[in-house]
Amino acid sequence: MKHHLSFSFLFSLLVLFPLHAEKPSAVVVPKAPDYADPQCWSAVSDLKTFDKTREVDIFYVYPTYTGMSVLPSGDTLRYMDVYNPRHTRSADQIIQYIHDVFAESNGFNFFGPYYRQITIDVWMMNPEEYERRLLVAYRDVIEAFEYYWKHYNKGTRPFILQGDSQGSFILRHMLKNTLSGKQRKWLIAAYASGTVIQKEDLKDKKLRLAQDSLDLGVMICYNSVTSLEAICPLFKESVYSINPINWRTDGTVASREENRGAILGKDRETGKYPVLRQNAGAYVKEGFLIVTHVDPQQFKLSPDRLFPLGCLHGGDLKLFAEDLKHNMRRRFLAFKQSTLSASR
Repeated sequence: MKHHLSFSFLFSLLVLFPLHAEKPSAVVVPKAPDYADPQCWSAVSDLKTFDKTREVDIFYVYPTYTGMSVLPSGDTLRYMDVYNPRHTRSADQIIQYIHDVFAESNGFNFFGPYYRQITIDVWMMNPEEYERRLLVAYRDVIEAFEYYWKHYNKGTRPFILQGDSQGSFILRHMLKNTLSGKQRKWLIAAYASGTVIQKEDLKDKKLRLAQDSLDLGVMICYNSVTSLEAICPLFKESVYSINPINWRTDGTVASREENRGAILGKDRETGKYPVLRQNAGAYVKEGFLIVTHVDPQQFKLSPDRLFPLGCLHGGDLKLFAEDLKHNMRRRFLAFKQSTLSASR
């Protein structure tokens, strides 16, 4: 089956970032992962420690962490190699964070596959080349999810999809194209910040977008900026965000006092994750999440032409970690209640 995602929003990149695509024959694709091999999963994945008494699983797809590299042959590699420890180590830090903050603290099982993600420079290629290369990442994650579904979930337990950036692009594709009816039945929600929601997505019955704090089987998405002038060029056509503090899609302001807390990382001395209370407020404007009381330098990413100062793409999850973690529990309880009601 051919999976297709609209990439019209990227046509502006042809003007912003002129770049010649490689000839198809020159594209180097690393060895495909075998998800029966534990090496193709992050070390914190519950492959051997899967606990059936835990009521929820998180399936996580990490953001772009890989840069292009030159192979001994002289060819340029623009994919993550899941069998290269140097590549996987680059993703392990955020995977560990997600495991600890959202899964382990909530008492959920965790599954985080490695996949052949595209490197940061590919985002600046022409749309046809970008789409062609991203299909490799789609296929990997879909295969990993099907492996998880067959060998661990088995259609018997609720699960959460979680992703960020490139991971969210892939989850969006899965929700639109590949999840089966039975899989959707067990989906609590997909937490997928840092991707594009286009106008046609608003009418897509398979891609149901969250409208409040308790709706189920939905996609939760937002793109954080300090102002509309700081939007990443990749996201300019996005038309939807939900506020993870007050769970509104309109312009209702959530004060920083309402924010349950940011979790920026692990304290090296204590090994714990300190919570920063009243760290940031937010409101939705023109499809983006405007964040207040934040130092934009703290979340500055490179390159500048993709991530202008004030683009908080790197803080989408961390700035609202306590709100997201709390909401996962609430949606699970809502799912549990709806299941009990349906069985009566």
